[in-house]
Amino acid sequence: MKSIQYKVIYTILSILIITFVSYKLINHNKQETELIVDPLASLDFNPKKGNEYMEAKMIRYELDKPLLIIKEKKGMLACAYINVETCNKTNEACAIVSGVSSYKDMMSAKIIAVSNEALNLGVNVGDTGISAINRFK
Repeated sequence: MKSIQYKVIYTILSILIITFVSYKLINHNKQETELIVDPLASLDFNPKKGNEYMEAKMIRYELDKPLLIIKEKKGMLACAYINVETCNKTNEACAIVSGVSSYKDMMSAKIIAVSNEALNLGVNVGDTGISAINRFK
């Protein structure tokens, strides 16, 4: 009788351990490798404007500090992982913000660098992220 009880307990524990390890592996791999693209409408930075930001694409890649990009038709607002000189070489309009960990932070952050194409669109160092997004539409 005891041997059957031990087998049942062993089986249950094995299932629990396998489930836990599988869950951890799936979530760990998801965090490390998943590229997330979401509509900006999920943000609540200006609810009076409704779905005005639906056409933008948001990219978030989890690192120690997340890599964040908001891409509009004419350019992108990005965190400091993105290099302005590279954007200049490829003629991309980009504005860079630093010290941000969410899309909402990006909207209120001051721009620290801009590419030449972004300058042509009227985006300047010191502007807010939301003003750059509006010019990139």
